[in-house]
Order: sequence, then structure tokens, then C-alpha cells
Amino acid sequence: MSNMRYKIMVVLVLLMPFEFLVWRVVSNDLGPDPIAVVADYTGLWSIILLLVAMTLSPLKRMTGWSQFLQVRRQAGLVMFFYASLHVLTFFALQIGWQWLQLVEALTQQPYIILGATGYLLLLPLAVTSTNNWVRRLGRRWRRLHRLVYIALPIVFLHGWWQLRADGGELLPYLLWMVILLLERIADRFGLLPYRSQSVAR
Repeated sequence: MSNMRYKIMVVLVLLMPFEFLVWRVVSNDLGPDPIAVVADYTGLWSIILLLVAMTLSPLKRMTGWSQFLQVRRQAGLVMFFYASLHVLTFFALQIGWQWLQLVEALTQQPYIILGATGYLLLLPLAVTSTNNWVRRLGRRWRRLHRLVYIALPIVFLHGWWQLRADGGELLPYLLWMVILLLERIADRFGLLPYRSQSVAR
């Protein structure tokens, strides 16, 4: 299978949750509060795909299989697509593009501040994901993309806070996040037997 076909296949697989959401919308199967369902669904898949994208580098370090890194960019961009849908749902459907309501939310609902902060941290990573930006930024590209390790816990806390009573469903992803961050710290200090210098950080 060619590189391009492999990447396209990965993108199509990662978009399957979106296709399922569209099917539920068309089927009018979102329950009594469809806006909340869409917001929670897109937010959850943003977290899941952020974890997936960040897991690809450790998998490359452990296995040496370079194909993991070949689709890391696609996974990150699809994650940002879900995150953008989540933000769009908030702006268009929850507050109806009312900027005064946005200001009120940012001052009275701290989890909105966390969500906005996480999205703004991920935005430059999505924008600079092209080969052209990698060349233009050089070593600064790697330093910039380390922001993902700050964005991840912020985004996760936003989701946990937003779900409140239903936050227990995020427990498996909390464990996943902790393992990823611990692995990153261990790799940083050279404590892992499978550390690979070739993996971009």
C-alpha cells in the first residue's frame, strides 16, 4: 500500500465517529437535548484523538515502526477538526454568536476559559503542521509543538469539568493521559530502554 493511500485510509477511519454523528443528526436520534449531545460528543472525540496522536511517538519509540509517525500529522489534524466542531457548536448553537454571552461565559464559567485556552494552544500546532512550516521554523518547530503537552491536561480538565457528574466516563482517558505524560518525562531523562533519538519531539 502506498504512503498516500495509507494516510487516506487512516483519515477515513478517524472520521468514522463524525460520520456516525451525521447519521444520528439525519435520523433525529440525538435525544431531547441535541446541542448538548453534539457538544459532548465532539469534545470527547477531540480528547480521544489528541491522545491517539500523542501515542504515535511512543509507539514508534517502542516498535521502531516508522508508519506510526507517517500518520501522526493526519491524526492531529483530524483531532483539530473535531475540536473546531466542538468550538463551532458552542458559538453557533449554544450562544448563537452572541458576543456578550461569550464574555459572560468567559467570566463566569471557568471551564470555558480552559477550553478556549486549550484550543488556542492547539491552533498554532494545526497551522504549522505542513512541510513548509517545518522547514521554515527548523528547530523552533519542535519547541512549538511541545505545547501539546500543556494543551492535553488543559483540554482534559475542560472536558472533565464540563461533564461534571458524568465525568467518570473520562477515567480511562485520564489513565491514558497519565501514562503518556509519564512516558514523555521518562523519555526526556533517558530512562526508557527503547528511546529513539529519531523521533521528533
